[in-house]
Amino acid sequence: MDADLAPPELRDFVPAVGAVVTLVGAGVAFVMALGAILVAANADATNGFVDFVYNFSGSMSLGMFKRIDGLVTFSGGAAATRDGLFNWGLGALVWLSIGYGLGWAIRRYGPSLIDDLPHTRHM
Repeated sequence: MDADLAPPELRDFVPAVGAVVTLVGAGVAFVMALGAILVAANADATNGFVDFVYNFSGSMSLGMFKRIDGLVTFSGGAAATRDGLFNWGLGALVWLSIGYGLGWAIRRYGPSLIDDLPHTRHM
């Protein structure tokens, strides 16, 4: 084993971290997209599952993809539905992009970055 490289266990762990980051981003995107669909379907907000999805999506909206008064606001009869559908749908795409981008960067650059760190060798 090359003395300048990180231990194989550590090098093998980094891609798993990247995969977890990607999955977390995809999970948040999925719940936000589900929230957008539930808004479009005019789902009953008193239902426990729907309430959970609405609250989770609202908390993960990054402040700008709010269901009401978000990045884009519509006017007219179904403005609230269109606001929720558009803003949470766009938020889902952003979370998917963040998760994929960070996961890719960790998998791509992580092993070489940890090789640059000082390592303690036990013999």
